[in-house]
Amino acid sequence: MTVTSSFPSMVFSSSVPAVTVATDETRVHVVITVAAEKVYDEYLYPNGGGKVEIEDLSDMVSAYVRRSLVAELKVELQEERVTEADGTESVGKVDYVAMTTQAVYCAAIVEDGAEHFCYYNFLTLLQGKRETSLGRLEYLHYIGTEEAYVAASYTDGSMENFTPEKVGGNDDYSTIDVSPAKFTAEGKTLMSFRVYAGRREQEFVLDLDNPDVAPVLLFMNSFGCQEIAYCLGTHTVSPEFKFSAAYVGTNKRNYDVEEVRTFKADTGVLTYPMAFWMNDLFRSDEVQLLNFVDGEPVPGKMVVITDVKAEYDNNHDTLPRFTFSYEYAQRNHNVLDAPRAGRIFDNTFDNTFN
Repeated sequence: MTVTSSFPSMVFSSSVPAVTVATDETRVHVVITVAAEKVYDEYLYPNGGGKVEIEDLSDMVSAYVRRSLVAELKVELQEERVTEADGTESVGKVDYVAMTTQAVYCAAIVEDGAEHFCYYNFLTLLQGKRETSLGRLEYLHYIGTEEAYVAASYTDGSMENFTPEKVGGNDDYSTIDVSPAKFTAEGKTLMSFRVYAGRREQEFVLDLDNPDVAPVLLFMNSFGCQEIAYCLGTHTVSPEFKFSAAYVGTNKRNYDVEEVRTFKADTGVLTYPMAFWMNDLFRSDEVQLLNFVDGEPVPGKMVVITDVKAEYDNNHDTLPRFTFSYEYAQRNHNVLDAPRAGRIFDNTFDNTFN
């Protein structure tokens, strides 16, 4: 048995290479496991050219890798010779090959290899400065357990270093809290800060106007990690009602009222790196509102994005600005929003209308 393909030491789940085996024997027993969980167990027979090809491994393993973000992927190939004599089938094991790699969940196609990308990048599609503001929550995720540090810059030209708090992860990846409020200093105005973890670097630039935001959306990004999107533009709600009526006796009554509350959000003006990153929100299959009660984040209702206008161009006088619509994921849209500080129905933490 000759295996004509191989695995690198680390792969993204979206780019697992196909496995090709050349054999002169009857069949190959293929067993695929992800994090020691068997996901495939089949006998494959060679084609006319004496080859066994295992394709679409990405579709097969992605859902399993997503559970833990990082998992060992193992493909075991057992070459077997099947003979028959006197009506009795005999199976002989001829050759055995095992291929292993560390699989990292990723729904995007990344041109850099997984090992190179994870060594130099945080687990986000944002490839540039991130705009933020005081009062916002910000998290970063990365493969590995290296200690991170933050270099904060202030408007008076001074700098200070901080160690961000690790708030999640395991032996394979880390999640750190890099909210701007963590890096303020008495008597100074925070202007920007850079986060370092190994060779990774992410810059955050503060909007000193501290704009009002609505809505705040917590979503699962292309690496299976949660990120937060803050929308700065107008936020509207448009409830629609569908009435089903019938006569009960001599009176007509609505026996069923179906309500659909459609919210429309505006991202506000974005930089080009932030615009590219915002598309990750639109393609996410897990989105929920993020509310703030007494300054503490509280995950809210799950929502589904139903319409997006995300067009932009390369004209020098154009800045990207997206609008999109979303609805509650639940069937019952008759939701009472408890009064909180912030714009009407935005459930955020600002004091604009207090």
